[in-house]
Amino acid sequence: MTGLAERRKRVLRLRSIEHRIAAVRATEADEALANLRSVAGRITTLRGQLGVRPVPTSGQALKAMCEMAGRLDAARTGLAQPITDAEAEVARKRALRMLANQKEAGATKLKERAVIAEHTARDLRADANRPFRRRPTSGDAW
Repeated sequence: MTGLAERRKRVLRLRSIEHRIAAVRATEADEALANLRSVAGRITTLRGQLGVRPVPTSGQALKAMCEMAGRLDAARTGLAQPITDAEAEVARKRALRMLANQKEAGATKLKERAVIAEHTARDLRADANRPFRRRPTSGDAW
């Protein structure tokens, strides 16, 4: 490969690297969102476990449970915006990954076309260097 095919090969390699980087970033965004959702789930579980027990408790213990419930509610409310932001980031990263994938696919097609065109041109040049020999037809007698 020379010329156009080589340039297209280099572009394809670049597009491939861009797609891999976009895929890694999309995966990282997915993991960050999963982590935030996991934390929110643990907070909800902890909040659900708090409650008045049927055994006698002191006022100090009730106050501590109420304070803990308030803090867990505040933490759950505070996680709503970061989760929304992470979801938007995941959507953006997935879109960038799809765009990178499309660019890589386009570069692959262009490289394949360039290689085919190069082989065709090489065959034509090889045919042009052959001496002309007239083919006998059915009416010609040798």
